[in-house]
Amino acid sequence: MSTRANVSIGCLFCQLLLAVSAYGAAPATSQSIGNGERWAPSRDDLVVLLMGDPQIAMAPETPAHVATAMADILTLEHSFLAVLGDLVQNKAEYYEDYRRLVLDTAKQPVFSVAGNGDVAAGLKAYQRATGLGLYYTVYRRGIRFIFTSTTGMSGRARHICHPSPDQMAWLRAELARDTQSTTVILSHAPVFETIYHSEDREDKPFPGSMYLYESPELRKLFGRYANIKVFASGHLHHRYGTVDEHGRSQYAVQDNVLHISVGATANGQGSVALYIGRDVIAARVRDHARQRWIDEYQYVVTAKTTLRPAQPVDRNHDGRVDATDLLSFLRVGLRRLSPSVPPPEPGRPARTSVQDDRLAAVNAVQSGLNSIGQQKYEPGRASAHWKSRTAGACGPDAVDAARLRTIRHGRNGQN
Repeated sequence: MSTRANVSIGCLFCQLLLAVSAYGAAPATSQSIGNGERWAPSRDDLVVLLMGDPQIAMAPETPAHVATAMADILTLEHSFLAVLGDLVQNKAEYYEDYRRLVLDTAKQPVFSVAGNGDVAAGLKAYQRATGLGLYYTVYRRGIRFIFTSTTGMSGRARHICHPSPDQMAWLRAELARDTQSTTVILSHAPVFETIYHSEDREDKPFPGSMYLYESPELRKLFGRYANIKVFASGHLHHRYGTVDEHGRSQYAVQDNVLHISVGATANGQGSVALYIGRDVIAARVRDHARQRWIDEYQYVVTAKTTLRPAQPVDRNHDGRVDATDLLSFLRVGLRRLSPSVPPPEPGRPARTSVQDDRLAAVNAVQSGLNSIGQQKYEPGRASAHWKSRTAGACGPDAVDAARLRTIRHGRNGQN
């Protein structure tokens, strides 16, 4: 039996313990999850999708969960997808599956950070597969997103995550460089004692303690830079709506920072959509299997942001208008033209010949558009599509020019 077709007994046993630890500590409740704020999305909001721990192939059903998530994500308007670490489960060979299931499927840019599973698989393999550095900055419409990776682990079960010293030095410099732009920090592990099971758990069963070792320094940075508004992480594999024995859930507001914990796609837990408006930041949980929002887990905070208005035809919110936006615009138009045919009523024909001709025309044009869009891909080079998008960006809504070379060549994001 092939290694890729099976997950070892030991791996399955570890994941069972992880599930028991994450799911069995406290009963699920929604009472303390959403904060009850009245809010509705605006067309002007910047929307970023947060995917937690696809972790291919943690279990036999994990690839199917990832495929289900991506099928739903394709239906959602968003600027980019951010994958919060543990792209694979400890083996570099699984990055080919990640490329096939996520990178080749996505219609918007995909950015990511490395988690402990990626450290075990090899950080060079992670960088080759994604085409990304281990830490870097992305701007969208005046909002700064800082991506930080796990590069080492400690703790009894090795689930306490560490960024490297050079990464922390870069983070300090990056935060000092821009003290005005609303900032979102993306990490694999959460800050200590913020959200669900982020406390010291060295005396607890596997997986034990699961937090960011450099949390004390991060808290100092939160206090120093008031423009940091969101810290989002994965790692914990919790069910949405679960509250731990300390009353902590998937959200917390500390030091004026909204902490968001995103459930694991590997377990079919769904993703979080981050909405940033001019005076509000909101998080919504998406159930990919049912293709619906879970409104009771919505969390909203009031915050003045540096969001700039979207360009009317900048379909993917990357700060420029190009052929990608035209293709996206045409696809949306085709979806609206495509005839919607309900199940036939008794005694009525299923579809008219005019509808048949119209549907055939729409499908033919759609196929042509897909062919054009796919020409950017280079076989064997994961995320070449997204590198070509960021490489041509300009102005404040681009990936910072000094780091474009970093992302293009997959090196650390140093100045």
